[in-house]
Amino acid sequence: MVVGVRPRVELSGFWRFKLDPGDVGESSGWFRGFDGDLIYVPASWNEQNPDWDGYGGVAWYQYDFHIPREFSGLTAWLVFEGAGYLTRVWFNGLSIGGHEGSFTQFRLRVNGVRFGDWNRVVVKVDNNSKSRPLGRGYPTTWGFSDTFINPDFTRVLVLGVVPPEGGSSLR
Repeated sequence: MVVGVRPRVELSGFWRFKLDPGDVGESSGWFRGFDGDLIYVPASWNEQNPDWDGYGGVAWYQYDFHIPREFSGLTAWLVFEGAGYLTRVWFNGLSIGGHEGSFTQFRLRVNGVRFGDWNRVVVKVDNNSKSRPLGRGYPTTWGFSDTFINPDFTRVLVLGVVPPEGGSSLR
């Protein structure tokens, strides 16, 4: 736990990770949990395993973590400072939202938090070139673009908590 202006739970570390080239994870219920390789977050998947380098498409992340009982009564928000390109998020098996864009911060309110217990966040990321507007020119295994957009969580991810009247101000 990191204590600062607002209490929060740092979610950097080793997560479960699984490529989903057929985009079958959602229909197969991976948002409830799955077995996968370990990957460090935040970072780009293509720099952590040569088999993942250049992969463009859907991948899944899963992280189990404890939320202190002392946070009970506070409103929880997942804060992503970069994930992309298309992102969907589940918390304890329940969909809490999504985002479009790679390098922009977004937050999702978390309901169903088990304070004083273990919780699970699952994130589906799609960095397929067909899912985002890019120019053409830079050859990749997934098409052409002006630049190669690194996939997944390339910046900090935290669970922040604020008083119910505190809204979503986490800074």
